[in-house]
Amino acid sequence: MDKHTKAAILQHIVRVTHAEVRVFNTSTQIDYYGQKRREKSFVNEANIVSLLKKKAKPGVPIIFGRHSVCYALIADRMSFYYLIGPLTTGLDAARLPQVNIKIEQLSHTSSCDTDVWFDELSLLQNMLTNSPIQGTDIYQANNIGAVEVHENALRTTAYFYNNQENNFKHNPYDQEVRELKSIEEGNIERLNDSMHSRLPVMFTR
Repeated sequence: MDKHTKAAILQHIVRVTHAEVRVFNTSTQIDYYGQKRREKSFVNEANIVSLLKKKAKPGVPIIFGRHSVCYALIADRMSFYYLIGPLTTGLDAARLPQVNIKIEQLSHTSSCDTDVWFDELSLLQNMLTNSPIQGTDIYQANNIGAVEVHENALRTTAYFYNNQENNFKHNPYDQEVRELKSIEEGNIERLNDSMHSRLPVMFTR
């Protein structure tokens, strides 16, 4: 991707998400997109590369933050690092990897819908590294909402189990017990008798 195309994409992300974009080479900031701010950087720049090395997942932005403020970090194949943020979103930043952010500077952050932000990050990630990810992939790769996903899986399992038990007809309980006991004891004759006995079916509750 040429320099002008890259700059156009970064400026587009700034317009859509209202987030600042800093470009680093190793640990030195070499470019900036967004409205210039008077205060010093929100992030301890010395932590950026170390965070990338510890948390980076190939082809996926790293999401991190503190005090409800989030950032994203993307590495391209030419050893440039793109820091997007600070930004307030719908994410619970307390569950994300932490960075050094000064509390008195948080009032200067912009806000953006999480899904919109992740879609824009996916666009930049795809253009930089040719990794075909979607916004939803960022959630999974960063373990965002993992607790909610697990709880939903438990609720779904319980729902289908209850439907199976309550909405379909079963043999009477005592007949099923006899069949299982016959199998346990290896009594084929009693198993056949139990299976072919004519008993009224019923709904289990």
